[in-house]
Amino acid sequence: CGQLTELMTNYGEICELWLDGAWDKPAAEWNIPRLYDLVKNINPNCAVGVNGTIGTSEEDQGGFVEVLPDRMTEDNIFHMRYFPGDFRLWDPKIASRNDKKQYLYGGNSYYLPFEHTICLSKEWAWFQKRDIKYVRDLDELEELFYWTTCNGNSLVVNIAPDYHGRIREHEAQTAIALCKRLGIRRGKPLPSGGRYLQVGCPTEATSCWDSSDEFAPDKASDGGLQTRWASADLTPQLVVTLAPHTEFDKITIFEYCDVERLGDFSNRRTNRIQAYTIDRFVDGRWETIFADDTPMGDCKTIRFPYFYSAEKVRLNVRSATAPPSIYEFNVINTSL
Repeated sequence: CGQLTELMTNYGEICELWLDGAWDKPAAEWNIPRLYDLVKNINPNCAVGVNGTIGTSEEDQGGFVEVLPDRMTEDNIFHMRYFPGDFRLWDPKIASRNDKKQYLYGGNSYYLPFEHTICLSKEWAWFQKRDIKYVRDLDELEELFYWTTCNGNSLVVNIAPDYHGRIREHEAQTAIALCKRLGIRRGKPLPSGGRYLQVGCPTEATSCWDSSDEFAPDKASDGGLQTRWASADLTPQLVVTLAPHTEFDKITIFEYCDVERLGDFSNRRTNRIQAYTIDRFVDGRWETIFADDTPMGDCKTIRFPYFYSAEKVRLNVRSATAPPSIYEFNVINTSL
């Protein structure tokens, strides 16, 4: 409390207090009501949240509680481990597009939006190293912005200082470029990115890992980024059947990547898919509308110069280093 008082009184207005370490001790030992009241008395507009906010019950003995954001798709099912609070956290996970907001505590229901936390760095590092760290692609950051701010949720992009306490110039440029691309202005509604047409649509594939429901094709169109379709073959096809008269002008793909842990809470991710096409089914035949032989990165964004109509859309993998797996295959109409 002494440290928080110093931080809240000597450094100007603080917009948020983000507490970590839910695995370290039971929720009761945090004495969140005392911390919350202290912060609000000094800085009433400061939002307060604790990582790992939601659990299966109010009984909490510390440790990780596996209620991932993808499961938070029904109101009044799960419980707040820390109370009171202004937002939910589960760093660095991303909520479902069907995210719900009502959670239980003491027999009452409370509205609690989700705050996403992502790193500007490709390697998921919250501090800069002596060597330059490369930033995420602007296309990926734009798509993550649309995803994480939809449905009344929010996004924090971590931009870590270097050893001299400064933000490196190439990272500052990326943040400014993202702001300009999105057209963010104070007092102006946040851009939505359009309507995601594939969510809940019938989805099939020519191959599935171990015929398991855990990796079934519909996991690539369910609106969640913790679930995924996985193939058993190197060159599978994933097909989404769209509603009649569907038109789209953008596709984004979140591919599951192989991860190399670097030993300092950083990681390096490598794509499996090396070449692929995007095809549409119309008038009884398949037509290729996009082809690429470069890795997708964490999120591939494909913008078309005009709107296509299609009965089905297909991801056709032509080459891969290991069986492909897709978190989400998004078919988007940016005008809706």
